[in-house]
Amino acid sequence: MRFRSLQFLGVILSLSGISVLYSNCSGKGFEAINQASSSQGGLAAPANLKCSVGEVSYDVDSILKTYSSATAIYPALCSQVDRTCKADGKFDGAIISACAQSCLFPGDKVAVAVGATNYFAASSSATCIPTPVNCMANGQFNVALPSTAVSSCSVVGQTCSYANAVGIAVPTGYSAGDSVFGYKSKAATFPSLCSDMNVPNSAPSICQSSGSWSKGAPLYSACTQSCSLNGLAIAQGVYHTVSTGTASDCSATVTCQANGQFSPALPTNQASLFSQCTVIAAPVWTINPEISFVVGQSTSIDLSLTLPAGVVKGGGATAGTGFSVDPSGAKLPIGMSLSPSGILSLGTAAIGSTAGVIFSYTEP
Repeated sequence: MRFRSLQFLGVILSLSGISVLYSNCSGKGFEAINQASSSQGGLAAPANLKCSVGEVSYDVDSILKTYSSATAIYPALCSQVDRTCKADGKFDGAIISACAQSCLFPGDKVAVAVGATNYFAASSSATCIPTPVNCMANGQFNVALPSTAVSSCSVVGQTCSYANAVGIAVPTGYSAGDSVFGYKSKAATFPSLCSDMNVPNSAPSICQSSGSWSKGAPLYSACTQSCSLNGLAIAQGVYHTVSTGTASDCSATVTCQANGQFSPALPTNQASLFSQCTVIAAPVWTINPEISFVVGQSTSIDLSLTLPAGVVKGGGATAGTGFSVDPSGAKLPIGMSLSPSGILSLGTAAIGSTAGVIFSYTEP
């Protein structure tokens, strides 16, 4: 029998009780290539599936070496097995790319990783052996340990270095087992806080038998907390501002506190006003010699004449400015008075001394 020219790509189907003839056709006729029959139901699996591991593909029947487990603690060892890519596109077992081998201290059953160096004792009541042991890749220590060997002990005479305030590590004589409080940084500017970088206080760092600190090194014995103003670190202390413009808020007095924040707080809507100011340290105002009156005489002194250079005078003319007695010091003797403009009068006071009194002045 003859046929017109055809081109036919055969598809293999396997249906119950049916023989399927598949062919390649060309030219004026076609020739039978093969015949498949099946008494089983369903479709045959595609022949081009591959197994994938990440972005890598493997052909069917490919063999891949992998680990039998992700961890192994001696006497168990990390070992490799073969996995075969099956026709369904899956390997015949889990693919584990790495295995972490550990050594085991027999006495307290503590596992340590390969490469770790540890001190040990022959028993929980014994002194630590001065020479450390190393965990090797075969899961065993570099020296044979007694069956009672434990990992927790202290080396007699072992010391740890401690950094001073400027961060230079110095031998301090701290022995293994000693604990200290310290900081991981020697300075912090708000919103970063020294307390955030502390080791912290609730968990001290312990000098270990290896000569290192459990919370890391170097440690700092002090941390300087600063406030932040317009991107600048401001040290703790009392400050006043000198205006370079006309903003009245620039005359405010603020304190950079130990928590890294100003008191009173600087609201967001005042940030631009303070950016017009130059922040300087409040000058120390000292009156020498100390003011002392002769009791019984009507006398007074003008404190405005004692103000240091650079301070704007004229305080007292408006509310909130001028002279006052700082509550952190002693009170004025009964009968003595101080006006906002700075006139200190003996009045009816029975005591003429101002010892311990701290005078304060606010610029206009």
